[in-house]
Amino acid sequence: MSRTKRAKLNVMVTLITYFVQLFLSMIVRVVFIQKLGNDYLGLNGVLTSTLSMLSLVDLGLDSVFVYTLFQPLKEKDAKKITAVMRLYRNTFRWIAIIVTVLGVILVAFLPEIIGNAGMKLPDVYTIYFLFLANTVSSYLLGYNRSVLNANQQGYIVNGVTSLSFVVVNLAQLISLMIFKNPVLYVSIQLIGTIVLNVIITVIARHEFPFLKVTDRVILDSAEKSKIFKNAVGGFSSKIGSLIVFGSDNIILSLFTNLATVGIYSNYSVITNAIQTILQKVSSALTPSIGHLGVERDSEKNRIVLTEVIFILYTLIAGGYAIYLVVLSPFMRMWVGEKSVFAVQTETLISIVLILQLVRVPFWIYIDAFGLQWVQRWKSIIESFVNIFLTLLFVGPFNLGVNGVLLGTILSTAMTVSWIEPFVIYKYPLKGNFQGVSELLCKFGVLFGIQTFLGYLGEAYLGGNSLISIMGKVATMILVSAAMIIIMFGRSNYFWVLKKRLFN
Repeated sequence: MSRTKRAKLNVMVTLITYFVQLFLSMIVRVVFIQKLGNDYLGLNGVLTSTLSMLSLVDLGLDSVFVYTLFQPLKEKDAKKITAVMRLYRNTFRWIAIIVTVLGVILVAFLPEIIGNAGMKLPDVYTIYFLFLANTVSSYLLGYNRSVLNANQQGYIVNGVTSLSFVVVNLAQLISLMIFKNPVLYVSIQLIGTIVLNVIITVIARHEFPFLKVTDRVILDSAEKSKIFKNAVGGFSSKIGSLIVFGSDNIILSLFTNLATVGIYSNYSVITNAIQTILQKVSSALTPSIGHLGVERDSEKNRIVLTEVIFILYTLIAGGYAIYLVVLSPFMRMWVGEKSVFAVQTETLISIVLILQLVRVPFWIYIDAFGLQWVQRWKSIIESFVNIFLTLLFVGPFNLGVNGVLLGTILSTAMTVSWIEPFVIYKYPLKGNFQGVSELLCKFGVLFGIQTFLGYLGEAYLGGNSLISIMGKVATMILVSAAMIIIMFGRSNYFWVLKKRLFN
């Protein structure tokens, strides 16, 4: 199977399985709110964010090891693949131990993290340790999926993961309806994680039988040094993403209450779902771009990047147009009028979302070309700027949720939004940004106009009837399509879009 066909298969399976998972998770969330309430929902969000901070310990090694596997997989070098996976396994075992120790230490700080109201909920400590066990178990066997992903077989991983997700969510749904027990709910998630990782391990060893060989194969010092450097870069990236987004729920719980955190987390479900769709697509494309990178052709890298940007941004523009119109009425229908923010807050949420989505093509290239080390300072700067601005807006200015969102918007605009494109410009493209700058500017204008129209439509037109929503969706899509045609109608990008998607 060719590189392009595998990429399309990976993307297709990724999207289908993810939408199945998204649909089920939203049903489970509604039942969760009905049976256990917003306080438990807020507790769930805070504990998830808190434990995600502990994943800083893995230094972002997953993408680093995947990058390290591209060349030996292309060259069918079984010994080097085995050596990489052996180092991967041993490293993640140590990480599991460290995360466990840090997680136990963190117990002493739970009252400060979740507040007095949260501590009054039954079984808080039991739920926390189940979350911790779920995090640790992922490190013990989860690394085996990386060799499949690096070999452009992500469709296998996604298919198995989706099936497991369906079974786990159905079990959680039944447990909520019958027992209304948060401990049982989290226990089912833990069991599902363990079983899923065991199944993927069996599949990986079936696809690569030499991984079962117990001979001691060790990477040379130069390879280890390169992995370590990229790990440091990956670590800084994780600091940025986890502090910028993982700290939101914690800061809100400190300055507001768990109910507000619960409402904010409902919006996060939607925005995270959209981001995850793009991240899944990027993960599916990364191995193909990585194998392209082995050829070291900067001009080909530039051409492919412009194609990736145009295709992804066009798809993003269509989805973003629909999102801007349906967000507010969907939230009212899904969680009720009392759990909906004001239109100004929803607009800020939308700006945060689009600023993250436009970074996806550059994430693909950073991971595919192993550029974590060269952009190692980016996320450290971003995290400091974000924390300072967020605390300023939420504390002295008392802006609440809007303060958190403004902190994220400004820290993104001031740091990563220009550093990531510059890294790609300097390394894979060797200083040739022809066509890329034009795409970024034109789509930037489009996304800005879409956001403004979305705000006007919700603030001044309103209307939650199906006809009103459909009319606004149609208008937004037509305006967006017209702008894309005006901007790119005379270029060859539409031919590229047709070729890549349908040939």
